[in-house]
Amino acid sequence: MTQPRVFISYSHKDKLVAKYLAAHLQERGAEVWVDEGEILVGDSLLAKIAQGVQRASFVIAIISRNSIGSRWVRKELAIAMHKEVSGRRVVVLPVRVDDSGPPNFLKDKLYCDLSADAIDWNAELSRLFRSLGLTSGAHGTLAENTPLPLSLTIPAVFSQHRILESNCWGFGHFVADDVWTGGIYIPVRQRALGRVLAETPAPLSRSVPRRIKAPPTSRVLTLSAVSEYKPGAALRIRGLATCDTFARRRGFCAVCYGGDPMTGAFVRRATQVGRSAATSILTALERAQDISAVTRLFEAGPAPGRMVLSPADGVVRLERTATGTLRIAVTDDSGECFNVVTKDDPTVPEGDRVWLGQALTQGDPSPHDLLQMFGNKFVERHLVTELAAAFMRQGIRIPERDLELLVAVMTSYVKVEGGNEQDALVRRHKGKALPRRKFFSTNNRLLRLGREPILARPLVLGVSEIFHLERALVADLARNQRRWRLIPTRSPVVKGRKLT
Repeated sequence: MTQPRVFISYSHKDKLVAKYLAAHLQERGAEVWVDEGEILVGDSLLAKIAQGVQRASFVIAIISRNSIGSRWVRKELAIAMHKEVSGRRVVVLPVRVDDSGPPNFLKDKLYCDLSADAIDWNAELSRLFRSLGLTSGAHGTLAENTPLPLSLTIPAVFSQHRILESNCWGFGHFVADDVWTGGIYIPVRQRALGRVLAETPAPLSRSVPRRIKAPPTSRVLTLSAVSEYKPGAALRIRGLATCDTFARRRGFCAVCYGGDPMTGAFVRRATQVGRSAATSILTALERAQDISAVTRLFEAGPAPGRMVLSPADGVVRLERTATGTLRIAVTDDSGECFNVVTKDDPTVPEGDRVWLGQALTQGDPSPHDLLQMFGNKFVERHLVTELAAAFMRQGIRIPERDLELLVAVMTSYVKVEGGNEQDALVRRHKGKALPRRKFFSTNNRLLRLGREPILARPLVLGVSEIFHLERALVADLARNQRRWRLIPTRSPVVKGRKLT
């Protein structure tokens, strides 16, 4: 059986999605035509595109807000639809990647849904591969570690988060100060703009009704307020990752999120802050020339030259093995020895004393190592700072709270490691990731019943891992929907209160 020739019609703003589909199709033996690799300098654009469409067996049309307004996409689809009508066979296969609807001449076609609203991407991709005459088999499913384009995963993972209440009355905060990282300077004024100081008075009793209004708008740090802070100042700021509302539900409070830096007004309840943050970051990704460093940080992956950190406080001993690798042994005060094997040259001499987390080799630290040694709060600030610096190196500035919202979700999972084996949740999720809010609610229920709580450790997950995990949880809910009591409502309700 001859493998199909596939022409991918897309807007260049959806280039990451096109490359992702092209890689999957080429992996299955299809011949893929993508203009970026087929059109050479001096070629006629329209002639080469028309030639590519005429030679193709199928045309995959990536439907998004970007492609609907693209003049070249309309020309490509016009040529493809003419070929379909004259050949009397299905040629154009729409693939929707956001919540926009297809153009009028494609509305009668069944499309492959890869948007944030899709529940099962594996089923959607399998249908697409069958339409192309490709066998999906084991390759038709997305493995849990399959990297996906950020333009698909970011809206799907973060768009559901919104403002759920005025104030969580929490005491969590982070310290905002001047930051130098990789030659980029981020002043404290930029980091604190539009945020709320943690020194705002909080009630002594947690029984105070949550209907109390947010603090006065003057507590939002506006442009005039942050201008008073000089370089070197350190401010305690209410943060999204430490918001008590986020610990319990899929959303934040208005005080932890902040307000308008111009007017000082807080955002209203039910505002889709996750969707605005996703839009802000996707716009920055479209402007960026090199997204490799940003992608690595969003996927929480190690850098090409991974930095080795000291696993404990102690004295260093260096030893070359027979294979040429370097064994770094750190012996603490109690005599316990921690061994680390690396191929890189050390940055500390033999016999030197090091502390926990000190760099032993050159490179960039892994977020997973930082989480294990210093905890959630440290790795959250590290990721936010590095992401802001990665964009600023390319002349792109993003509000820090948009990055903080995404990082808060990335660090909001735990890995179940133990507990009562008779508990169904422990048996089903042992060794797997679980949302922290579900972990806390389940443990509270178990403690009220006098049963053994679940044991877990914190995780930092990449956006692709979160996407696969959330899809698996939704599919598990769909399979067990008879066990759940669903209460239909005519308006959004959270714990019996309307979102106004």
